[in-house]
Amino acid sequence: MRNNMAAIGFVIWDWNGNVRLAGIKNSGQVLITVAECLALRDGLAHTINNGWHKVLIEGDSKLTIDCINNKISAPWNIHLLVQDIRLLSSYCEEISFQHVFREANFTADALANLGHSLNPTNL
Repeated sequence: MRNNMAAIGFVIWDWNGNVRLAGIKNSGQVLITVAECLALRDGLAHTINNGWHKVLIEGDSKLTIDCINNKISAPWNIHLLVQDIRLLSSYCEEISFQHVFREANFTADALANLGHSLNPTNL
């Protein structure tokens, strides 16, 4: 988040640790929780679109991961995005979501910082 503007980044690795795909987007003026869900949703959509159906998703937003895993109720501002993520998940053979600390997610965070240099796009 920079000047009330959010940017997202995601990275998709294969099981050998090789980067398969990465993406960034300037999401404009959205709450950080919304930006976290957008990154997860967009990364998952690209994963499915590329035919990868055995997925381990790591995210540094504990709130987002807990909502998707039904540990807590989704706040109203991310409720529809959580539903989108769950629907996309149904296209996977195997999928799990786990929380990682921000330090373990530095590549996606670095990409998100690059996203601030882009023009904001529609959600």
